[in-house]
Amino acid sequence: MKRIGLWLILFLLKITSAYVYNPQDWLNLPTVKIIHSITACPFNIYIGTPEAIFIIDKSENQIRRTLTTSDGIRGVIRICAYDRESNLLWILADNHLIGYNPFTNYHFELFPEFSIRSIGIANSYLYFLTDDKPWRMRKKDRKFQMITKPDTNTIWYGERNTFKVTNYPFLVPYFYLDENLVKYNIRVVFEDRKTLWVGADEYGVLAYDLVTKQLLFHFRLGLDIGNINKIVTLDNNIWFLGNTGFIAYNPMTDQWNYYPTPFGSIFSTKSVLLQPKILDLRRIQGISSIWQAQDNYWLSSGNQIYHYDLKTNTLTPILRFPTTIQKVLPDEDKIYFIAGNHLYCYQTKNSVRIDTIFDPYQKIVFGVFDCLKQLKAGAGIFYFSVYGGFLSLNSVGIWQLHIPPGIDFSLPFTSLAGFGDYLFLGSANGVIAYNQETERYDYFTKNEGLLSNNVTALYADSNYLWIATDRGVSRFTYRNVLPR
Repeated sequence: MKRIGLWLILFLLKITSAYVYNPQDWLNLPTVKIIHSITACPFNIYIGTPEAIFIIDKSENQIRRTLTTSDGIRGVIRICAYDRESNLLWILADNHLIGYNPFTNYHFELFPEFSIRSIGIANSYLYFLTDDKPWRMRKKDRKFQMITKPDTNTIWYGERNTFKVTNYPFLVPYFYLDENLVKYNIRVVFEDRKTLWVGADEYGVLAYDLVTKQLLFHFRLGLDIGNINKIVTLDNNIWFLGNTGFIAYNPMTDQWNYYPTPFGSIFSTKSVLLQPKILDLRRIQGISSIWQAQDNYWLSSGNQIYHYDLKTNTLTPILRFPTTIQKVLPDEDKIYFIAGNHLYCYQTKNSVRIDTIFDPYQKIVFGVFDCLKQLKAGAGIFYFSVYGGFLSLNSVGIWQLHIPPGIDFSLPFTSLAGFGDYLFLGSANGVIAYNQETERYDYFTKNEGLLSNNVTALYADSNYLWIATDRGVSRFTYRNVLPR
């Protein structure tokens, strides 16, 4: 009995205590299709979209953070309006009203009995236009009252908007044309002293000088490149690979670059992903994985593995397989690859030899969904995600089966990433962080900060874990949370 109790204690020690969401640990970038509100305080610009509110620092011209469901914003966001008198951001989500202090994160909810179409900000009252008569709410006691006519000295947001796009003729023809000659319709504007903030659907926000009418700068907020299925690091950038294009993020400059890739697209950048031969391969068959070693790249596309030499601009097929190849992982004189959810090893010294890989736990035979090589103490450890957990294979050929407590055995880990002592595993139930030294597991879902539990790709560096989901991308500063 004592042995059972001791085993149970040791088992439970592998499970961390619950992480409490801290907005400073997360930067969430949901997909942006519509910008419906722009408002401002002396320090920040607030950009309202259905999925989140983006907070942009005026002095640094950078995205400070976003407000999402993890911050208590439940429902589809319809309006956001900043009230300088009460220092609150008023948010209409579905049909409940949220008062949010963006500096302290204090917030509360109100549930009016009428349907709100517009919000008006005045000194002592909030005004609401509805399907029937207007209402007002006294800020002091938050009491609602039906009225006949709102105060004329009111700034409106929503269907009735104080700042109309057509009031600024220099914006004609009311769309923004980006560097790839793609049009983005202008939906909303907000006048903030001498600056006009302009929201362009599916693009982001532009700032114009109201005196000179010149564009000052712009923020690309949208991440709408279809489902992001891979995150890789190439050419000092973090690349997000989607169905309809690429996004490159430069951590040194904090700059985002967007590359929609329809047929005929030509780019001046030297990145391997934007080379014509690679783009043509992607358009015809798609690229399921890519691996870099200096100027050499290995790619899987369709049922083939290719080698690309950037110096000579040559793309060479090195292996054709009967089924679609999902992942390629080169290692010295061999290449591991996943095809049809089975694991194979291609011996590059003997170009006709392909071995099927099996493990002593007989897990691989039921399916492999991702693989990763992680350097540890000068040696490489391979990880393979399977039903019911994941396998590790060390440099001397020893296999080990790992089963995180409480997982759904029917939902395999479809994405792996790692750095240092940590292995990160993504599935339709969120992300698990596994400490290889302590064998401790930490669990992260929407409750802890994710935009969605449905994880499609992962990438980790020394400080951040980048998480792609079906709702957008999250950057998690895991070094602030997980033990070193």
